[in-house]
This record gives sequence, C-alpha cells and structure tokens, in this order.
Amino acid sequence: MRLLVTADTHAEGFDELPLADAVEEADAVVHAGDFTSRAVLEGFEQRAPLHAVYGNADTPDVCDALSRRTVFEADGVRVCLVHGHQAADVAYEAAETGADIVVRGHTHTPLYRDRAVPTLNPGSPTRPRGSSSSYHAWLVCEDGRYGGRIVSLGGETLLEFGDAEK
Repeated sequence: MRLLVTADTHAEGFDELPLADAVEEADAVVHAGDFTSRAVLEGFEQRAPLHAVYGNADTPDVCDALSRRTVFEADGVRVCLVHGHQAADVAYEAAETGADIVVRGHTHTPLYRDRAVPTLNPGSPTRPRGSSSSYHAWLVCEDGRYGGRIVSLGGETLLEFGDAEK
C-alpha cells in the first residue's frame, strides 16, 4: 500500500496545493493536520481515501469533522496519526496505541526519527521551515513492514527510511 503523507497544507482551497499529481498516485492519503479550511479537507476526501486529524490552525468545522488522534492499519503496519501540537512527545503517545510508526505534523520540518516508535514528519508543501524546498512523504506498507522517503515537490529524494520497497 502506497500512502502519500502530508501535513500543514495551510490553504483555503485544494487547487492551491502542489500535490494533485501525488494524490492521484497514492492508494490513500495521510494528513497530519492544519488543512486550514473545510474546502481543503473535502478536496482530499474527494480524490483519495483519507486518514486525517485536525491541527491547531484548523477551523472549527474541520476540527468537528476530525479527531485529535487516530490509529489505522495499512497492510499490517499500525500507524498512529497526530498533529503534535498537544503532546510533548508524540512517540510516547503513539506507544500507548501499540503503533509501529507515528506520523505527525505541526513543526513544518521534515524528519524521520528512528526510535522505540519511529516518527515521520513530512514537512509542509506550502510553508516549509528551514529550507527553500517543500516536502511530502511516501510511506509504503507491505506485509507488516514499512519504508519510504521524504521528497521535495520536484521529486528529489531527501531522506529514505525503513525496509519495505520504496
């Protein structure tokens, strides 16, 4: 299963986002919050199966439609999804859920941290911090294993992680 992972899109409309082609390639989308508008949330929902949580910059109607944390399984991989604005340590929070990996947003900084519960942050495709490049990630889950990569919107691989085929 090939998941497009994004967060912190901060847009008023889906068409503002530079992710349309990537969404079309994905089996599902994982969004770690800060859609900013209901129109962006609905844009993702109309284009692909969506796993999502709300973030601190989301409007009340987005927050009402989503939860703060969710856990789902993708081909044998248990994924915990949080925005990260309400937890000092998202890996600790994810450990409570029995997750294999936690996906988070909030910082706009792409990273993969290999720890007891590995942490993936795809960065932000519209408001990157610390770099002029924008980001999203691919998370490939198969037979209980996962791997992936963080990429620039231009397609350059910035970081690879895990052991499933990327």
